[in-house]
Amino acid sequence: MAKVITNARIIDGRSDIKLGYLRFDDRIIAAGKMSQFIAQDDDQIIDYPSKIVVPGFIDMHCHAGYGIDSMNGNADELIELSAKLAREGVSGVLITTMTQSSQAISKALESIVSASERSTNILGIHLEGPFVSKVFHGAQPVDEVKDFDLNLMRSWQAITGDRIKAITYAPELLHARELEQYCDEHNILKSMGHSQATYEQATEATADRITHLYNAQSPLHHRNVGLVGEAFLNTSLMTELIVDGVHVSPEAVKIAYEIIGSDRLELVTDSMEARGHARWYLSIGRSKSDSS
Repeated sequence: MAKVITNARIIDGRSDIKLGYLRFDDRIIAAGKMSQFIAQDDDQIIDYPSKIVVPGFIDMHCHAGYGIDSMNGNADELIELSAKLAREGVSGVLITTMTQSSQAISKALESIVSASERSTNILGIHLEGPFVSKVFHGAQPVDEVKDFDLNLMRSWQAITGDRIKAITYAPELLHARELEQYCDEHNILKSMGHSQATYEQATEATADRITHLYNAQSPLHHRNVGLVGEAFLNTSLMTELIVDGVHVSPEAVKIAYEIIGSDRLELVTDSMEARGHARWYLSIGRSKSDSS
């Protein structure tokens, strides 16, 4: 028996059906306009007038939420987090770590692996740091920032069973080209961020994407357009953008959209423990933050 959502607005990324239907069981069977809908005897009708049906969201950059942090090293908590994200419409997530001691990162990675074995919407790991800039470290603890260490990276990839799918790094750091080569060999997305790279240094990199555009990176300046300029001008780069009304102004969002376009922008949450709470003083890793 199939279920059918009727009288809803169906948006699938390619088309926008103002009044449509969606037939599915464990997979989508068919979608179309209500004017073309033919009910079948075993259909279970779910009438959704004035509702919008979209594909599940994929969050490429999520640290935490609902009082749960990826760096706590607790797999059961991460499974709980993934279930709560699913209720928000997030059907896939890269659980994101942050710069801490090598031992703390290893422990966090072990817990994410354990959780991913029991949660289908944990798609992998985004390693944010520790190979980032000490100038644009942002919430990353500066005392744990380091240059790329190939042996350390190998050990983390071994712990995860190749579940590291993306890494945020500063392309101006020592051994950055070695990092890029390793990522290419292991199908890891290379994301420039937490970086003071000049435009020239950014163009020399072989990155695939930009981490949270505008935030914790060399800004757009008329004498050197920095990492932001590289995001604007390099049409091969995907670009993260946090559209929460706090990290980036509405005007900056509009500029990014007009220049980069929807095909290259990835909306991410970069969320921390305070997600899901009205006002809590919580942390991201070791860094305290006021969620008000």
